[in-house]
This record gives sequence, C-alpha cells and structure tokens, in this order.
Amino acid sequence: LSRLVLPLADLTKAQVREIAEAEGFTCAADKESQDVCFIEKGGLSAFLRQTLGHDIPSGDFVDTDGNVLGRHTGITDYTVGQRRGLGVAFTEPLYVKSIDAGANRVVLCTCERLFEKEIYVDECVFPSGKPPAESFRADVRIRYTKTSAPALLSPCGDGFKIVFDTPQRAPARGQSAVFFDGDELIGGGIIK
Repeated sequence: LSRLVLPLADLTKAQVREIAEAEGFTCAADKESQDVCFIEKGGLSAFLRQTLGHDIPSGDFVDTDGNVLGRHTGITDYTVGQRRGLGVAFTEPLYVKSIDAGANRVVLCTCERLFEKEIYVDECVFPSGKPPAESFRADVRIRYTKTSAPALLSPCGDGFKIVFDTPQRAPARGQSAVFFDGDELIGGGIIK
C-alpha cells in the first residue's frame, strides 16, 4: 500500500472527463458501461468463446427442486438475477437464482425466491488487519450499483454469517460483499 498512487482520488468523474477531453482522448464522451470495459463487440460470451477457442457447452435450466425447465446456451451467457433472454416459458416470470458450473446448470426461480435474508462470506479482508472477534453491525453492499443494507455480521468458521435486516435481492456466489460504517470501509469478503 505504501506504493499505491491514486491520481484521480480528489477528482469527480465530470472533472476527469473534462481533463480527458482537453487532452484529446476520444473516450472522454463515451457512455458509461456496466460490462467488461475491454470487450468491444459481442459481449462477454462471445469474448470467452473466441478466447477459449471453443463453444461453451449448453446445459439444463432447472428449478430450485432440480426439475428441468429447458436448455441454456452456456453458463457464461447468464448472471444471477437476470430475467431477460432466458427463453423459458412459465406461468410467471423466471429469474436466474444461481449458476452451478460443475453440473453445467442454471437454476431459475420466481422473483420472490431471489431474496435472501442471510448469506455467508469468506476470504475476508479488513483494513485494520484483523477481523472482529465478536458480532457487529454494519451496512453491507452486495452489488456495486445498489445501496448498502443494514445487517448483523457474526464470525462463522473462516468467515462471517451476514443476516440482513430485510432480505436482499439476488446475492451472487463469488461476488463481493463489502462492509461499511457510514462512509467508512470496514472490510469485505466473497459471498459463499
């Protein structure tokens, strides 16, 4: 950390765009992306297929009980919480609940089944250098585009059990959960 340089830390996004425009960067006016920034055309799925040199195998869409609902085009084409582009007919809208890469299955559910009251995290990192030994309250963010939600965090094995005050939509295994006290970063971990 002693060698870390954050040259944009005191600038707003608008100020950075002004500087980029003044310096002649063509990207200064580009619209913001929610995708992987270095992939120009075709999206992540096409990039992976090209990079890997083969197609991602198709597999089953299943419900939370394991019943087959249809076929998917490859697990890289989907993300937890996704609704559009599934191509599965059902009595109500379906969403991606989870992705089981080992079994090459995409688990689907109805909207209300996307919400979870508790999650577990491991691989935790705390700026203080050591994790709290006791339970503590914090605001937890599980998606960078969403606001933080109040929760109780309790040590559990090599990580923490997080119990939200209100259930949160579509926590995704493998994504980060970040803990805050107001604007202060307390720590974070990977959702199990």
